[in-house]
Amino acid sequence: MLLALLLCIGLVGCPITTASLITPGSDVTVAEFQGEVITLSSQLDKSAAAIDASLTQHNIDVQAFNKRVELGQDAINKKVELRTEIVAVIGGAGTALLSGTLTPQAGVAAVLQIATLFAAAGLTLDNRRKDKVIAAKTSTTAPPASNS
Repeated sequence: MLLALLLCIGLVGCPITTASLITPGSDVTVAEFQGEVITLSSQLDKSAAAIDASLTQHNIDVQAFNKRVELGQDAINKKVELRTEIVAVIGGAGTALLSGTLTPQAGVAAVLQIATLFAAAGLTLDNRRKDKVIAAKTSTTAPPASNS
């Protein structure tokens, strides 16, 4: 009976401890353990927020890259199309000249068509330049991403 009484007093009187989450190999009390849980949870929340912000910035960078690729591909396609049209006009005029069927009216029409193609190309290039200026101004005036 005395042994049972001493055992009960010993069990009730000893503080409950468990392995520390922060310091391996050491034991902590219940209150210290709960404090470690709060500290580590807070650190994990901050880490998750930083990862989310980084992922958001990565997605913005990917979208900007894809847009630049798309604009570049459009510019290439328009230049190829323009070059094809110019070659077709010049080829047609050259064929007519060599075959002797080129009339003054057809020659003037070919020159006007080539001039129109070059003017269209100039406007396209000017619009691309303006698009780049607008994009640069838009990206510098955009609010910075928050790292909360």
